[in-house]
Amino acid sequence: MINTLFYLALSLDSGCIVVDHQQLQAKDLASRIPVFQKLPRETVLAPAPYFGVRRDLAGTTLRRWAEGFGLETSELEPLCIYRKAANAAEVPWETDLHEALEKLLGWKPSAGELEILERHLAAGPPGKLILERPGLVFESASKTYLWRGKLAGEGGYAAAKLRFRILRKQMVLVTARPLAAGKPLTAEDVETIEVPFRPESIRMESTLALPLGQVLRRSLPKGTTLLAQHLTEAPMILAGDAVELFSTAGQATIRTPAVARGKAKLGDPILVSTLEGKRLLRAIAVAPGKVEIHAGPAGIKATGKLTQ
Repeated sequence: MINTLFYLALSLDSGCIVVDHQQLQAKDLASRIPVFQKLPRETVLAPAPYFGVRRDLAGTTLRRWAEGFGLETSELEPLCIYRKAANAAEVPWETDLHEALEKLLGWKPSAGELEILERHLAAGPPGKLILERPGLVFESASKTYLWRGKLAGEGGYAAAKLRFRILRKQMVLVTARPLAAGKPLTAEDVETIEVPFRPESIRMESTLALPLGQVLRRSLPKGTTLLAQHLTEAPMILAGDAVELFSTAGQATIRTPAVARGKAKLGDPILVSTLEGKRLLRAIAVAPGKVEIHAGPAGIKATGKLTQ
């Protein structure tokens, strides 16, 4: 930044023409070299220098440009041009950031919920801040967001870096100790803590209520935020449970004691065997300890034989 200010001061002190666009045009030289007033103002003469760079133009170069457009001229005095670097102060960071977060993450910050820590433009005329997910990173060590991208706008763009913090907090349910898959959760297994609000996690459906009647799909280490996708309904029937088998054939209902050969939630299919252990039947779990099977006129059909 200091170098940019130094060169800008140097360019102004030396009488350089300052431009803020990508191409040097006739209008940029017309005030200093009258012959270029004869060209349309938007006539492109050459690419502009890189941002923050001074370029010295020899008189012979300026004359060659003029003659290239059929303009007759005598010897021209040399001059310099300077391409102005972007000014971070010209960007409405707060307003743009609020709008960008709402568009990208579906979350609109309230007043006082954002703190901008760093804003930097590397080059170019500033435009409108448009956050893109690939350029947005949450740094867990500092609890800040870092975004690198471009400010898109008319006449060019500016390479930008923005660091900000979300001051809002949220309560989450986390595992209080390592938990195994299939474990029904108890109050001792979880705890509620306050953490920095993460708007990108809104869609992750974190829960603050102890999910009674549910079990873990997979094992979780201590301190894991408990999310809806971690849970599933607890089985009503487990392998080896004694169940009552209801079979319907026409108007008749038969109740038979059986043993579950797998686990099932409400409405799941499950294999059961009769107490004699000679028939393997496919039924539906309808309640704790109860399964149901529909049989044809000939009665219950075995689906296979039990094997040891």
